[in-house]
Amino acid sequence: PQELLEAIYEDPDDGQRRAVYADLLSEQEDPRGELITLQLQREELPLSRKLRDRERELLDTHGRRWLGDIAPCLSKEGLEYRRGFPARGRVELTYGEPVSAHLMANPAWSTFESLTFADSRISKEFARHAPLRCLRELQGADVALVSQLAGKDSALSRRLLILRIAGCYDGLFGWIRQFAGDSIEWQRMLRELGHGPGLTNLETLWFFIDNRNDPPSLQILQWLLESPRAAQLSCLRLDIASQVSTWLRLFITHASELPFRELQLRSDNRNPAGSWPRTFEPQSRQLSIDLRDVPPAQLTRALADSATCLEFLALHRCDVRALRLELEADAKPNARLVQRLHAVADNLPLERRELPHLV
Repeated sequence: PQELLEAIYEDPDDGQRRAVYADLLSEQEDPRGELITLQLQREELPLSRKLRDRERELLDTHGRRWLGDIAPCLSKEGLEYRRGFPARGRVELTYGEPVSAHLMANPAWSTFESLTFADSRISKEFARHAPLRCLRELQGADVALVSQLAGKDSALSRRLLILRIAGCYDGLFGWIRQFAGDSIEWQRMLRELGHGPGLTNLETLWFFIDNRNDPPSLQILQWLLESPRAAQLSCLRLDIASQVSTWLRLFITHASELPFRELQLRSDNRNPAGSWPRTFEPQSRQLSIDLRDVPPAQLTRALADSATCLEFLALHRCDVRALRLELEADAKPNARLVQRLHAVADNLPLERRELPHLV
């Protein structure tokens, strides 16, 4: 079994090796064999409720143990298995905490498709030592690591599809780090990110803009429009500290120049009000507001915020041609706010709308 496990770590995309390993473990009455089989079946057909319950039971009972030596590095929250092996996790190690290169080089890291770093300063060390053979999504990347990935073609940089940069852009002070650091490193990152030969398959770029001390600026928009990297993106996601509607208006005004397919704006997650996504598609000029994950207690506030945002766009004659606002099927929105949404929609140049029905 050990030789077969090592073969899986060498080529984690090979499902056949996992299937053979599952059969071997099942013969030995190892429950992990059952999990691998169940999750491989899911790749072909949805599991029944009974099998989903069994999958959850196996993970709740054995999931942490199956992580082996790397278990102390990972949060209990957000851990996901796919095809019987860990595929998504959050690294909770803190910068300065002693972590051996041997632990980071553990072959178990090779099956992870997505990693989030709570402390970005250790992400570069992980990228240097860990066998990230399957990684496609990296969240909480240190700016030095982003510079490295963008500035040089490598197997890891070619595989990455989703990248979230740690730190933020401050309209008053320029690019600053999440932790105190050198702004020159940020300038280098921007240069490499915009023009470097790496990250050739990147689809989603995600970062935080702290504009609490400064109005929205054309500087970041100019960088996006002039950067060859932006032309390859499918989605740009920005978490914004304040003035989301103003930023949205800025992008809608320049919609014909935007090279990416989708723009998603959220208020900074540290602000519980207004953290739902507003998604704008430049080509179709469709604006979608997704309130499905908003708790019932906050729904009225979310609808009011959405109406205010649309009124702001209408006031500035923004060219929004399609509007979609999504709620949970059993949501009970305030009737007056729904009426307000329909009224403001009448003042936008819409060709299509999907809003909650008036009662």
